[in-house]
Amino acid sequence: MSSSGSVVRAISLGLIMALMLSLLSAWQIAAAPRANAATVSCVNTAYAVDWNSGIVRQIQFGAGGSAAGSTVSAVVGDLGPDQQAFYNGLAVSGDGTTLFAAGGTTIYRMDVATGATQTIPVISGIDGGILGGAINPQNGQYIVLSFGSTLATLYAYDPATNTWLGRIGSFPLNAAGMNATNISDIAIDTDGIAYITANTTSNGHSLYRINGALPSTSGNAPLAPVLITTNLLANNQNIGSLAFGSNGNLYLGQIASPQIIQLNPSSGALVDQSAAPIPGLPVDFASCSTPSTLTVQKNITSRFKAADQFGLSITGLRTPATATTSGTATGIQPQKAGTAVVTPGSTYTVAESAASGTNLSDYSTTWQCINGDGTEISSGTGVSFSYSPPPVVDGKGQAVTCTFTNAPLQRSYTVAKSVSASSLTPGSSLTYSVTVTNTGQLAYTTSNPASFTDNLSDVLDDATYQNDATGGATVTGNTLNWSGALAVGETRTITYSVVANTPGQGNHILNNAVSPTGVGGTCATTGGCTTSTPVQALRITKTADRTQVVPGQQITYTVTVQNVGAVDYTTASPATFSDDLTAVLDDATWSDNATASSGTVTYTQPTLSWSGAIASGGTVTVTYSVVVNDPPTGDSQINNAVTSTTPGNNCPVGNSDPACIVRIPSSSYTVSKVASATVASPGDTVTYTVTVSNTGVENYTAANPASFSDDLTAVLDDATYNGDATNGATVTANTLTWSGALPAGQTVTITYSVKVNNPDTGDKRITNSVVPTSPGGRCPTPGDCTTTTNVRSYTVAKTSSVESAEPGSIVTYTVTVTNTGTASYPADGPASFADDLTDVLDDATYNNDVTATVGTASFTSPTLSWTGALETGTSVTVTYSVTVNAPGAGNQTLTNTVTPTGPAGNCATDGGCTTTTPVQSFSVVKSASSASVTPGSVLTYTVTVVNTGQVA
Repeated sequence: MSSSGSVVRAISLGLIMALMLSLLSAWQIAAAPRANAATVSCVNTAYAVDWNSGIVRQIQFGAGGSAAGSTVSAVVGDLGPDQQAFYNGLAVSGDGTTLFAAGGTTIYRMDVATGATQTIPVISGIDGGILGGAINPQNGQYIVLSFGSTLATLYAYDPATNTWLGRIGSFPLNAAGMNATNISDIAIDTDGIAYITANTTSNGHSLYRINGALPSTSGNAPLAPVLITTNLLANNQNIGSLAFGSNGNLYLGQIASPQIIQLNPSSGALVDQSAAPIPGLPVDFASCSTPSTLTVQKNITSRFKAADQFGLSITGLRTPATATTSGTATGIQPQKAGTAVVTPGSTYTVAESAASGTNLSDYSTTWQCINGDGTEISSGTGVSFSYSPPPVVDGKGQAVTCTFTNAPLQRSYTVAKSVSASSLTPGSSLTYSVTVTNTGQLAYTTSNPASFTDNLSDVLDDATYQNDATGGATVTGNTLNWSGALAVGETRTITYSVVANTPGQGNHILNNAVSPTGVGGTCATTGGCTTSTPVQALRITKTADRTQVVPGQQITYTVTVQNVGAVDYTTASPATFSDDLTAVLDDATWSDNATASSGTVTYTQPTLSWSGAIASGGTVTVTYSVVVNDPPTGDSQINNAVTSTTPGNNCPVGNSDPACIVRIPSSSYTVSKVASATVASPGDTVTYTVTVSNTGVENYTAANPASFSDDLTAVLDDATYNGDATNGATVTANTLTWSGALPAGQTVTITYSVKVNNPDTGDKRITNSVVPTSPGGRCPTPGDCTTTTNVRSYTVAKTSSVESAEPGSIVTYTVTVTNTGTASYPADGPASFADDLTDVLDDATYNNDVTATVGTASFTSPTLSWTGALETGTSVTVTYSVTVNAPGAGNQTLTNTVTPTGPAGNCATDGGCTTTTPVQSFSVVKSASSASVTPGSVLTYTVTVVNTGQVA
């Protein structure tokens, strides 16, 4: 790189020339032969041009680049004739083969090896002349510096095309922190960053850096010098020369007292300086050495948080190089720390830091340092590292760029859901398990948790949540929610369960999906968040085409089997049902006509069974019939239920689902009748009691009452109704009827009475039956609805053996007792009669010879009595006799009447109980005409015969 002398702005160019000539006369340099060196070294050397003669000499620095040991050595070239121009702006090409310098309005370009020199006209319009020059290592362009009254300007010449590019940038002399009175020289580092020396009103002669690579195309880019160090010399003398050494330091040449100063270009610190004056030290410096440089940049692959930003820094410099990223763009960020010139052998700290609330623990950080040709210098992980520049080779330092690459640590977790069964039946439980696994690089915390939601809408239409979620999960409405801390690698399992409802409520498929809702949440596998559990459900209904039990009528039953679930019933695992007809067949007879639309139906008394496959959504219909017995049998209620052991059905054994049960009829009652007596006598009152009981489960109402009728025809021929029926019963003609409401389980009692006619002219049997007249009515047993009251009666008839009697004759009496009723007279309630013989015994004498075919006859004067059992339809004969007395004491008539003395005894006929037997008797009276007679007298006898009896 080259450097050129500068002069104080306030002094005219002529005065500058006079000053320099006086200096040269003070420091006379012997004229060197006009010869050229074969090469120019870039190691531990610099070059200077004599601004009067154009001779270029080599400056050899001391050991290790020490300024203190610097010497001026051989001539390496001669740019032009003595006093031809004011030579300045010396520069050396990077390969050391070409020298450049400005002389007045001409640029000199000399081939070091041959000494051939080319002159190039200076571009017109350069403000103030060329005062400094350097080669830009980035593109090989020759950069020259000039300044006028207010502005310092940089121009570029391209040796490759031998063309002037013109102005490439400028800055005002009164830039912030500068207020320069002159600009003296320029040096450019490996990264194309320019360093300049300037004399300022406030900081003396100072060193500045123009951050950012110099423009490579024409234009007038605004440049901004940044102060590195101030007051380079205590006496505030002008610095006229500036060049990089191969050790990376800057070397400055003092004009007034020829001397070399070595500075650290990053920190501006003084390394050392030569003694003054150095004999033969030319005015302007240049070198082909390039310093080592370091640039730190940031590569953002993505941001953990959108607002995350990063700080970059290089410390170990006098002033740390720093930068802070901004914006949201990814990739290499435009904000860079440096470029900083670094010195081999020194150690620098390269670091990144968090900015704008960024947490570096959210990122994995790697770094890599590469030189200009892409070769890796070093690499590692972490947010800081120590950097020592590699040694300079052949005077060429390396332009190293270190890049921090931040990849946000991934918060990631997976969610997987499983169920305890592949299908479900109503009433059974299903357990869901949700497994949450931290698969990322960061822990989830209570303030930044992993989480998921589980929509149960399509579960709870078919099932009921059991309120048993674990792991802190909660259910609100139809959604289960969970959130929680989760360490790296940790797994949490949340469980909950549901119980399937009775079929028919939902769509019979429990579908749901768990949704990760936290940052980084995903499903563990495709479909792994979703479960679908079909419900196996069978709906069975049974109906009948009749609602009442009617004797002789056919009842057809239909059993419908529907697969209302989402799982097929197969031949291997069929649907089934059984229909126990026990409670049907006591009232009806099986018709042997069962059919099924599919599957197999069988009947083994008393059970009908069916089995078959039914696809989801399919229906099977089974029909059969029975015929109600006539006359009725059983309990007059045909009730039965279909049952099934198939999983998922609505008719399990013991169920009460109305769909499974048929009741015919829906109500039933019984009627029973009793009479107050089974045997009655004419004149007795017989009371009847009819009891009506609701034996069913349904109420009889006023609109649909229980009822009965009672035909009294066979009663009223023997008795008379007393008009006393209770509870609304009425008698019309010969029939008593009743109807009324009767709640389930309740009983109604109806009473009425009759009085047995006396005498009873009927059939001596009071019998009748009450008949239920509403559906469901029956007599508990056939005899419970019928009563019979037998009427007692017997007749007595008496006869005499003769129609008339005469004294001394025997009259035999026969009394016949006949049971003319429908009830027997038992021994303890016998038939009987009494026969008063008073009007017989005045004319006759009882012969004490009474006999009876049954029973007991006795005589206690004057009455003959009999008593004895008398079976229905039988007769008893009682006989006895008397002997008619000689006439005289009685009335000559044997008269007596037998009297029935037992219940309901009557004479067989009018007068049939009385006999009258007249006694045939006469008297003879003889008288004489004289009480005495004399012989011969006529004595007249008179015999008088008188009929004293009752018979002629």
